[in-house]
Amino acid sequence: MRKERRLDLGTEPICVGGNMRIEPYIERYPTLNHLFGSSGASLHDGERTSHPLLKLILTGDNITSQVATRTEKCAELVKRADPAWLSKRVATIISDKDVQNVSSAFGEIRAYGELLWLWGDKVHANKNGSDFRVDFYGKSILVEVFTLPSIKKGHPEG
Repeated sequence: MRKERRLDLGTEPICVGGNMRIEPYIERYPTLNHLFGSSGASLHDGERTSHPLLKLILTGDNITSQVATRTEKCAELVKRADPAWLSKRVATIISDKDVQNVSSAFGEIRAYGELLWLWGDKVHANKNGSDFRVDFYGKSILVEVFTLPSIKKGHPEG
């Protein structure tokens, strides 16, 4: 018999009969819910929540909540500015089995969103997706995204 795990979110269980229930958690983040809501439960790997999306929405500490909120805002900005680029990152997050690749995709979304917040339509994604160009005052600045592996166990990528 599978044991139920509960997080501090009222009485809503995460696992019910082996099926992952992430709805009460991901619904806090409307853009992430729109992008991942229907596929989030399939990312569950038994008793652990090793997928970065699950760590992001299920870990209840203050640091992770701040990262989740930042990721939500950045995803919203990228969705408005470049939905085709965002779709490619979402596909990586859902389908790639390498946690570092998934973490990198989240880092790229946050980087692109932060650049859009600062520079608006002066920001352009390069074809490979991890590099960006900011054009202003007749100059171009290239920005390369590098995401460090998670150092503190249980926290989402930085």
